Amino acid sequence: MSLMSYAIQMELDGEKYYLRQAEIYGDNIIGEAFRLIAKAERKHAELLQSMSEGSPETFDAEKISAETSNIFNKLGDFKRTADKYPTQLEAYREAQIIEDLAITLYTRMLEAATDEKTRKLLEFLIEQEREHYELFQALSEMVRLPEDFVHHAMFADPEHMNRAEDEQEY
Repeated sequence: MSLMSYAIQMELDGEKYYLRQAEIYGDNIIGEAFRLIAKAERKHAELLQSMSEGSPETFDAEKISAETSNIFNKLGDFKRTADKYPTQLEAYREAQIIEDLAITLYTRMLEAATDEKTRKLLEFLIEQEREHYELFQALSEMVRLPEDFVHHAMFADPEHMNRAEDEQEY
């Protein structure tokens, strides 16, 4: 399998993974994030396929980036659903691994690319995958934050909490 075929297949596999996750999480911000990334992965596969056929498809980098960044604006609406979906954090971490693999692959392809159109497309894809990685990193942190807060040393020692209350009386 050529590097290009591998890249296309990786994008299609990513799309399938994200669509499965979107189905699990339904019609909330998390499901929406997975659907958006699945759509982007499909577009990446189409761009790579077009490039491999020798006719690089034109793409609107600003429009595609705006669609992706839109999900960051909606993160304020995020509500923790880890109780309902106990594997939520694992899904985000798996997504980060997928995106990291894509970044590594496209970076390798970029290093070998000589054609300017190919280089521009690969640079665009690397940036897209970084944005996806950052999205899932942010979601991971939002899920993990309440858990970390509860396990913080100050809250793990009830006697310490009592001492803090006593000190306030002075």
